[in-house]
Amino acid sequence: MLKLSSMCRMWCVIALLAPVVAFAGEPCDPCDPDCWEYDPCMCGDADPCECGGGDPCECGWGDPCECGDGDPCDCGWGDPCECGYGDPCDPACTNYDPCLYECGPCNWDCPDYDPCLYPECPDYDECYCFGGPLECNPLCWDYNPYCNPECAGYDPCNPAADCYDPCDCGDGDPCDCGTGDPCDCGWGDPCECGWADPCDDSCDSFDPCDDTCPNFDPCACGEDVALCQCNPYCQESCPGNFADSGGNFDEVIDINDVLALLSGFGTANADIDGNGTTDINDLLVVIANFGPCPCADPCNTDCDSFDPCNVECDSYDPCNSACPDYDYCACSGWILDPADNPCDDGELPDCFGNCAPDYWVGDQYCDDGTYLWNGVPIYLNCDRYCCDDGDCLCDPCDPASPNYDECHPDCPDHDPCLCGDADPCDCGTGDPCECGWGDPCECGDGDPCDCGWGDPCECWGDC
Repeated sequence: MLKLSSMCRMWCVIALLAPVVAFAGEPCDPCDPDCWEYDPCMCGDADPCECGGGDPCECGWGDPCECGDGDPCDCGWGDPCECGYGDPCDPACTNYDPCLYECGPCNWDCPDYDPCLYPECPDYDECYCFGGPLECNPLCWDYNPYCNPECAGYDPCNPAADCYDPCDCGDGDPCDCGTGDPCDCGWGDPCECGWADPCDDSCDSFDPCDDTCPNFDPCACGEDVALCQCNPYCQESCPGNFADSGGNFDEVIDINDVLALLSGFGTANADIDGNGTTDINDLLVVIANFGPCPCADPCNTDCDSFDPCNVECDSYDPCNSACPDYDYCACSGWILDPADNPCDDGELPDCFGNCAPDYWVGDQYCDDGTYLWNGVPIYLNCDRYCCDDGDCLCDPCDPASPNYDECHPDCPDHDPCLCGDADPCDCGTGDPCECGWGDPCECGDGDPCDCGWGDPCECWGDC
C-alpha cells in the first residue's frame, strides 16, 4: 500500500472538500448554506421557536396566564368563590367555613361551639351557662339548693328539701325513727316491758299455777285432782288403784290412799267391809276382790313394762349396747372379748389386723402408721377404735383422713350431683322430656303443626 507523508495527506483532504465548502477563512456569504459561517436563525431560514426568537405563547414556553390559556384560579382572574379564596362566610364559596369566628359564633354544627360564650346567640341559656350545679341557680327550673352543700342555700332540714329526713333533723317521732323507747313504741320485748302474756313461759312473770293458762298443770300446783289424773301409770278402770292413789302412785298404802278412797266412793260407800269405819281394811278388801293394778312404770325393775333404755329412769345406763342411743366410742366399745382377739394378751389387732399393744389406743399419740410395732406400721385411726379413741382426726371431710368420703353429706365440698344424691333434673343429667326442658316435638307433647306432623289441612291449609 502506498504511504503518503503527513503534508501530502492534509492537501489531499482540502482538495477533496473544495467543491463543497468554501475553504475556512475565505470570505463567503453567511446566508449561503454552503458558507462555513451559515446560521439559519440569523438568516431567517429556521423556525423562530427553535431559534428562541418566536412568540412565547405560540412556541409553548410562554406564561399560561399571559398567553390566556392558564387556569383562571391560578392566574388570579377566576371566580374567588370557585377558586377557594372567596369569602369564607359565603355559603356559595368552596372555602365556606361556618365555624370561623368572623362568620358568626352561633353555629351548633361546629365542634368547638360553646353557646355559653356568646350571650348574643339565640340558644344562650342563662341556667345552663350558670357554671355550677343547676340546682344552685335560681334561674333554673329545677332550682333546689337545700340538698347540695355547694349551694349557698344549702339546708337539708328545710321541709321543702327533697332530702329532708325528719329523723336526721330531730323533727320525727322517735318511734318512727327507731330511737324511741322500745316499750313505749310497742316493739320492745314483752317480757322486759311488762305487758307480756302471763301464760308466756319464756318470761319471768310467768305463773305456772295460773289456771287461766292453757299450760296450767294442776298436778304441779297441788290442786285437787281426779283419780289417776297426776299419775301416768294409774288406770281409772282398775279399782286396785284406790289402794295406792291420791295423786301419788308411790306403792305405799297409807292415809293418803284412804283419803282417795273416801274421795272416790264417798263417805257412805267407802266402808267396804261394813264395820262402820273407813280405814286400811277397806283398801285391803278392794285389793282382795279386784287384785292390785298391773304395773306400768317403765322405771320399775319389777314391772313387765320396765324399759332399761328410758333416759328418764335412774337405772338408765348410757353404755347399754342394747339401747338405740348407745355410744360405741364413749363406752369404749372397741375393747374386744378375749375370745374374739387373735392377738396375744395385752395386744389387739389394728385397723388392718396387725397386732399392737392395747394401751396404744387413746394414749394421746395418733397411730396413723407413724409408729411401728414389731417393724409394722400400726393404724388405729378407724371407726373400730373411734379414731384411736380421739387421738386422731377421722374427719370424713378431711382428704388426709382414712375415713375421707367426698360424698359425705356433711362435707362442705359435697356435690350431690356427682355423688348421685340429687335429682338428675337439677343436675342437668336427667331425661330432658321428664325434666321439662326437652324439645316438645321430640318429647311428643309439642304442637303437631309446629312439629311438622300435624294434619296438613288444619296446619297449613293444604287440603
